[in-house]
Amino acid sequence: MTLAVYAPYRGRGIGSQLLRSVLDHAEERDVREITLHVHVSNQDAILFYTERFGFERGELLKNYYRRLNPPHCYLLSKHFTPAAQSANDHEQEDRKAEGGKGRNEEGKGTNETSEKPEEK
Repeated sequence: MTLAVYAPYRGRGIGSQLLRSVLDHAEERDVREITLHVHVSNQDAILFYTERFGFERGELLKNYYRRLNPPHCYLLSKHFTPAAQSANDHEQEDRKAEGGKGRNEEGKGTNETSEKPEEK
């Protein structure tokens, strides 16, 4: 999928609305991660994704583009917490607020699901 806003229409919130729609759609369907590529010289886009929407800049992919110079891009990603894990996290937070229930012998919170928690 490619999302783009032509230059004369930028700065009007159109890109934010498009991306918010995609992110909402992904969260509703329990998508765990969205990745995208941004040309290394496109600082406006890098800031748009990282500062406004919480994407993390990852590795540099060399020679990704054929018609751009330099042909490199960054891989950006956004991780989502699955709804079931998020609900479990909220339950654990509630127990901690009630006096530490749900803790093991070392005083660490317990993970009551069989799934491995997402790394952050």
